[in-house]
Amino acid sequence: MKPNELFEQLWKGYTEITPSAERIYDLLSEKDGGPIKNDHVAFRTYNIAPINLESFANALETIGFEKKGEYHFEKKKLRAFHFESAPGEARIFVSELLTEEFSDRFQEIVNVHVGQVKPALENSPELLLAEKAWPLVSYGDYLKLLDESEYGAWVSAFGIRANHFTLAAHYSQNVPTLQKVVQIVQDAGYE
Repeated sequence: MKPNELFEQLWKGYTEITPSAERIYDLLSEKDGGPIKNDHVAFRTYNIAPINLESFANALETIGFEKKGEYHFEKKKLRAFHFESAPGEARIFVSELLTEEFSDRFQEIVNVHVGQVKPALENSPELLLAEKAWPLVSYGDYLKLLDESEYGAWVSAFGIRANHFTLAAHYSQNVPTLQKVVQIVQDAGYE
């Protein structure tokens, strides 16, 4: 798999669960007079193998990405890396939740889910497209996770998939500011 193929597959999976994203992309592309450029795609995960940050790093490096930055968000209890494949191309950000900083019950729920992930996904490019790597979380467990971390609850519900795509407004011809992007989106009826 090449980086551009990964982005295409991630976008396909993302728009299946977020169809408004494709409509907004089309709207902004029309206003800009051509396809808008993606700045980055973000993944969320837990700091537990086989889906931890290091596993993502190895998977991304296998297909031509290079780690360029490391970040720590102490208040949110996150660690993150960003990766690039070529200058000017979209980047990938992967953050992991530091699960040991949460309650025992939180950790138990997360460990049950991560324990169901196929070990073969570790360090493999297949991890990047795993999406639902475990069965759907119960609503009760989701609420218990949500009580401590929106991030942790999101990962439990959505699995290993792109959390968001972003617009590189600085490359735009006719939509050069974020204020303009927001105005176009709101004028089209989106919040």
